[in-house]
Amino acid sequence: MEKGHVLVFGADGYIGSVLTGVLAKTGYAVSGVDAGYYSDQSLYSPNDTTILRKDVRLVTVEDLVGVDAIICLSDLNDPTSSIYPEQTKSINLQGLMSLADKCKQAGIRRFLYASSASVYGFAGDENMSENSKLNPLTPYAECKIAMEKHLLSISDDSFRAACMRNATVYGLSPHMRFDLVINYLCGSAVADNVVRLKSDGSAWRPFIHIKDLTEAFLSILRLPDRTFSNLIVNVGNGHTGNHRVVDIAQIISQVTGCPVEISLNNKDARSYRLNTNKLESLGITCTRDIDKEIEVMVKFLRDIELDTQLLHNDGFNRTDRIRNLIESGRVDNELYWK
Repeated sequence: MEKGHVLVFGADGYIGSVLTGVLAKTGYAVSGVDAGYYSDQSLYSPNDTTILRKDVRLVTVEDLVGVDAIICLSDLNDPTSSIYPEQTKSINLQGLMSLADKCKQAGIRRFLYASSASVYGFAGDENMSENSKLNPLTPYAECKIAMEKHLLSISDDSFRAACMRNATVYGLSPHMRFDLVINYLCGSAVADNVVRLKSDGSAWRPFIHIKDLTEAFLSILRLPDRTFSNLIVNVGNGHTGNHRVVDIAQIISQVTGCPVEISLNNKDARSYRLNTNKLESLGITCTRDIDKEIEVMVKFLRDIELDTQLLHNDGFNRTDRIRNLIESGRVDNELYWK
């Protein structure tokens, strides 16, 4: 799909607030829908995008009229899902399944879904391809798998769906997330003068820079119908993007001069590497150098004088924000705004 109206769900989030700008610069008409849980806190000015403030579960067919394609980023994140599993199923699965059905009813031609490589869970030393065994360890990952299945079950010649199993994202965004591993490690180095690992660092993770990811969304959106239809694809850099977390910490230590602090008694349950041969067969590559991008992030965070208070601001930490919204009574227990 070369041009048209793209509606981004989660447009005011970490990825969405970068993606909307990428789409607009390439000629798409772009608008967004966002519940606004994290919209009040920004590291820098976000794109000027028209955003409907609405819970994805309350979206109507009328809200979707005139849209050519959906990019769906709306989710409670992985750690939050383990604390709030029922709310996660309500939003990440039931809400998004209903949204997909409404999109089909509204005549939308394409639905591009942000799935996750976390569906692979724990995989030892194997590089996981799209045909590898799935091992979801959290409600978040379980919902991703179920949503993929639903999209493929309703996909046809008039409603085409594709699913991107994305690597762990890092990099700067207006609506920053400091609960993502590289972002947090860079933040702790700048704010606290220590690269503070919350685990023993032995886990493998595939990483992707946010600009590589947003460009991959654009490239997949532009694929011909026959390639886009029923596509499930790993998105990352299978050659230089797979790293042990402790090795990332050492890179940040070298850039910042800060020591690494390791939590030896805390092992990460998830550990997997990503095979991205299928993505590359589509002509899509993720090439940004992780060492250089860490230097860019550290410089920016130093320039804005990131401190401990800002690093731990709940607007940049998803689980903390959801907990605070509930405890303060701003949302009810099902995460609907009061």
